[in-house]
Amino acid sequence: DDKKSSTLDPDIHKKNPRKIKADVILRPPYRIVQFGEVRTGSTFMHQLLYAIVRIKTSPGERVSMYHGGAVPRGNFVFKCHSEKSCPRLVSLVKKKKVSAFI
Repeated sequence: DDKKSSTLDPDIHKKNPRKIKADVILRPPYRIVQFGEVRTGSTFMHQLLYAIVRIKTSPGERVSMYHGGAVPRGNFVFKCHSEKSCPRLVSLVKKKKVSAFI
């Protein structure tokens, strides 16, 4: 039984929900939300995404790392265990203003 950590519309990432749309996330500002159930390696993925964004960001630019709270400005990697607890981020993902890793 495969647990799904997301109910986001699969059109956001084309046919494969794990395939990230490159033209969205490879341009600054890097605005990423990582959705993942507790105890599934989601913290590791969140930290890995943060490290990647730090490498891709120009020196001196700030990159924020969040878990809960208000949606930040600028470059960020945000972690969320459920879409119900982050409705604003889900809305931004659907509008393609934030990239989601599921």
